Order: sequence, then C-alpha cells, then structure tokens
Amino acid sequence: MALTLALGWLVPLNLGGGGDFWGRETALAMARDSLLSHLWVWGLMAGVWSFSGRIPAIGAVGMRGLVAIGLLGYLADIAVGTAFQVRFFLRDAIAFGGDPVTWLHFLTAGLAARPAFVGGAILLLVWGLAGLPAVVFRGPRRSGRWAGPICGLAVAVGLGSLPHSGRWRTRVGSVWELALTDTSSRPYSPAFRHQVARQGAPMAASLNSVRQNPAPRRPDIILLIIESWSAYQSARFGGEDWTPRLDGLAARGWAFTNFHANGILTEDGIISMIAGEEPIMPAGGVRRGWLECFAGFMGADRALPRLLAPAGYRSCWLTTGPIRFSCKHQFLDLAGFDLLSDGSDPFYGRGEDGVPWPIGAFGPPDRALYLRALDLLDAIDRGRERTGATRPWLLVLETTSSHLPLHNPDGPPHDEAPVMAYADREAAAFVGGLRGRGFFRDGGLLIVTADHRSMGPVTDRERRRLGPSAGWRIPMFFLADWLPSGIKDGRLAAQTDLAPTLEWLTTGRTPVAGRRCVLLDPGSPPARFFAARMQDARHLIHATDTLNGASGTIRLAGDRSSSDGGLEEALLWITWERMAREPRTTVIPDVRAPLRHARMITPESLDAIPSGSASP
Repeated sequence: MALTLALGWLVPLNLGGGGDFWGRETALAMARDSLLSHLWVWGLMAGVWSFSGRIPAIGAVGMRGLVAIGLLGYLADIAVGTAFQVRFFLRDAIAFGGDPVTWLHFLTAGLAARPAFVGGAILLLVWGLAGLPAVVFRGPRRSGRWAGPICGLAVAVGLGSLPHSGRWRTRVGSVWELALTDTSSRPYSPAFRHQVARQGAPMAASLNSVRQNPAPRRPDIILLIIESWSAYQSARFGGEDWTPRLDGLAARGWAFTNFHANGILTEDGIISMIAGEEPIMPAGGVRRGWLECFAGFMGADRALPRLLAPAGYRSCWLTTGPIRFSCKHQFLDLAGFDLLSDGSDPFYGRGEDGVPWPIGAFGPPDRALYLRALDLLDAIDRGRERTGATRPWLLVLETTSSHLPLHNPDGPPHDEAPVMAYADREAAAFVGGLRGRGFFRDGGLLIVTADHRSMGPVTDRERRRLGPSAGWRIPMFFLADWLPSGIKDGRLAAQTDLAPTLEWLTTGRTPVAGRRCVLLDPGSPPARFFAARMQDARHLIHATDTLNGASGTIRLAGDRSSSDGGLEEALLWITWERMAREPRTTVIPDVRAPLRHARMITPESLDAIPSGSASP
C-alpha cells in the first residue's frame, strides 16, 4: 500500500501537470501522459469491470457499458491531446461538432502537418471503438475476484497524488469531471436576485464613472488579432525571442507588458474585444450547441463598431477562416460591422502570382489575409479620392496560420517556433506595407494583440517568468506616429479595456472608466476587476480585485457561487453583470438567416463602400 501511495505521488493527476512532469516531445510521451495522469481512474474502471462478473447478466452489461463509455472518453482524450496538444472536452465537442466541413478541413490539415501524430491518434480511436463491444459483452472469466484489490489500489494511487492537486475543486478530477462539471448554468433564485440587485446597484453606479478626452481624434484604425500569440513567445513581453519583428514594432510603440486575455478560446477573445464584456455566459446560457457560442453576447449595446459609429466610423471584419463557424457572422452582424470577409472572399481564389494559396486548417495563410487588407485599403483610398469622403474606417484582421493543428505555410517542420516565426515575418511585412502606403503618415492607428494565449499547457518556466496569471498573458501594443514610442506600460489591462479605450479616443469620452482601464490615457487606473475564464472548467473564473490586491478563483454555481478571500465584491460584480445579460440568451439567430446589417465583401460592394451606406 505504501508503494502504491508513492506511485500516486509520482504521477500527477491532471494532464497539465503530467505534461510538465514527463515532457511532451513525442506522440508516445503524450499518450503516456494521458494514461498515467489518471492511473487511479483507470484502476477504478478495471475494478468495476472485474466486479461485473459477480452480478446478473443485464446489470453486468450495463455496468460494463459505463466502463466502455469511460474508456471511449479516455481514448478521445489521448487522440485529441496527441493530435492537437489540447484536452478533450465533451462539452466543446458538442458545442463545435455541428460543422463537419470545418472539422474535415481541420483534420486534413493536421494529417498534412503531423501525419504520424494525427494518423496515430485516429487509428487509436478507431481501434478503441472496434474493441468496445468486447468490453461490454465479454465479462471477466474469474467472477471478479480481483475487483476489490484493484479498486483499493486505485484509490490509494488517487490519495497518494493529492499533494499535486492543490485545491480539490479546481485541480483534481478525471477527464469526465473536466468535461461534464459545469455549474455555471444553474439559475439564480428570486431571493438571491433581489439580494444582488440591492447590493450590486450601488457598486455598478460607482464603477460607471465618466472619463473625458480633451483632444479626440478619428484615425483609421486597424486591429490585428494574431492567433494564439502569447507573452511567453515574445522577448518584449517577458518570454522567448520567437517574434523579434513584432517585438521590434512594439518597442517603437506603446506596449502593455501586463496585458491579459479574458478567456481561452477565439470566441472568448472576440467577445472580450468586440462586445467589451468578459466571456462569462449568463446563467442558463450554457453552450448546448455550436450555434450558441455567442449566446448572451449577441447585440451587446456597447459593441466596438457601435461605439465608434457616432464618430462616423465604418467597420470591416477580415479573416481567412470560415466566418459562419460558431455563428460568428451573426455575432459580428449584430455588433454593427458593415462588411465581412472570410475564406470565401473571391480575392483568395486568385492566389499570388498565379499560384493558388496553400490551405491550412482554416483557409489561406496569413500572407493572403494581409494582401487582402492592403487591397481593401487601396479601394478605400480610391473611393475617397473619387468622392471626397472622409469617414474613417475600423478594420479588424483575424489571422489563422498559428491556430492548432500547427501547420507551417513555409513547409516542415510544423512546430510552434517556426509557425510563430512565419506569423511574425508576415505581420511585420504587413506593417511595412501599411507604412509604404502612407497609413501612419496619414494618422492611422495600428493595434496588435492576440485572441488568447496558446492552448498548450502552462509550463513552470512560464509561471516563474510571468506569474500566476501566465495562462492569460498575451502581448498588446499600439503603434501610430502621433503616439509616444518606446513605452512599456505595466498597468494591469485586459481585452475588455480595448472597446472603451477606442470610444474615449474617437468620441471624447467613455462612461465606464471605473469598470475598465482607458489604455491610451496614462492617468487612467487599472480596471477595478479583472476576470478571465479558466481552462479547467467553464464554472471557474480567475479574478483580481485591483483595489485590495486579492487574486484567486471564483466558482459559479447559482445561489451557491463562491470565491476565494478578498474577491467577494468581484463575485458580486460578475453576478450583477451576468444577470444583466440574461435577456440576450434568447437571441440565437439561425446560421442560415440573412444578415441584418453587415454584408459580405464583393467587388461590387468595394466600389461603393466609401460613399454609400454599407447596409443592405
């Protein structure tokens, strides 16, 4: 028994820890991580399967069926972890499983980039599926004599591994706990709602303070969102020297060295930057399908394009990925974007120099997106010359080449460092193209950041360099000829601060300065609260109260929601915000429904955009 307890201590419970402990250099190592990191649960399943030999046939088949489901979950975890370096979450498989075409492209790109990894993972999954009937219908031969000892050893391994677990609610748990535990959708009772309304209204009023800008300006704005660009990949932001060109640009601009993503997925980043809200779903807004990823955030009143509209801005979203995936096009439409462009844009059919674009997991590479954006800017300039129009533009560019599964457009090796080197080179070339076209000379503003941190595990080295919030740390900088250069701003800031900052810049004021940090105002303090979704489970939130310095975890569970010490007011504020968003959970447009405001870019629409309305 003592030996078993020691074994449990040597084998961390979760794959994040297991990955750091054992290493993830090969497909075999990653499969080993998945197996060993939950050795105690494997033992319990083996014990249950063995015990099924002692009960009647029908009950035994049902019991072994549960074991088969557990095995299938673990096989999926190994397959997904091996192919894409992320955990398998059943809820996300349900949420994103409604678009087989996109997933087919995803797997095809994965096979092209890492055939041994992805192919082996698929074979493992197929092998497991083929063997499940034998698990269910063939019972143990010796009537379960080993059931008790196996279960006892498994429990001993689990107890032995507790020193690695930290908080039971946030660290311990099999893939099934991670996949299925989601108390965030529990409704609030009327009495609890009344209590929150009584306590939250004064707090909301105190946080909604107005900040004035005595010298507003209306530059053309480009927001460049680089997929998965992380602080640990950038020397300028505290990490490795993987993106030297972007670091050089940041050194010439206004860089935020303590900047955080508010979530862990692309959808989270889009919600945070465009809706200006933490991607924490309202109660009752759990993702029940892939069309509901933006449920609770559709039609946000303070969406970025809507905030800039009073200053005369038109707005365009450009990406090479499938914009209908997760119903993103409907979210952007209801946010107020005028034009949308994705991989179906006719521009991408022409390729470069007569050569078709190489297609990654989510369409053409970053270089194609940048050329598309430069072409759009040329069209806007021609329209301005022709009509004398002066309305400014907001262009949001979402890259895809650094998305998992990693596929280097330059060719092998398809690993993280060379993929980020490609993303770095092409982003810098795009900025050079902007400078050559006079974008900065004419007063343009470029904002460069990421949608979220890389989806791989956080390493001990990263935590030592970046601190406890390493899992959300991303680069962010502003670049314009009229801004001071060489600034390293250490204020705690997040993606949710971007929309009110641009509102303050272009309209002269923002009414939510107490809730958010006005990034381009050096005198603006950090936002009172920072909150970000955690990777462990949807009901867990990493939060910081900048007034008292408290930082820790909030757990959402309806009336039983709780927080670490010092975060009681942060929990109240988050609950108040979630309740205010609940009416929006009913706004779930059909993916096939026509757009209400935005329209997809075509050659005809490009000719008309500077002078006419962008609405249908």
